[in-house]
Amino acid sequence: MSTKKIDDNKFEVIYEDDDCVQIFTYNHKISKNGPISSEIKWKPSKYPVEKKVMSDYIPKKSKRNKST
Repeated sequence: MSTKKIDDNKFEVIYEDDDCVQIFTYNHKISKNGPISSEIKWKPSKYPVEKKVMSDYIPKKSKRNKST
């Protein structure tokens, strides 16, 4: 956790985790109860997610030989 002071009444609190960085912006002129904005920045994953399309979920039709 780190705090970045912007002004007398404005500051940011930054939490850095393995997965993301969370930034909470406070302004005591606007609100003394909590942050006025929050931002979450996701880090690139160690394990990439395989992208799938709808056709990957549809079962493949097997071709049958028609004998007459």
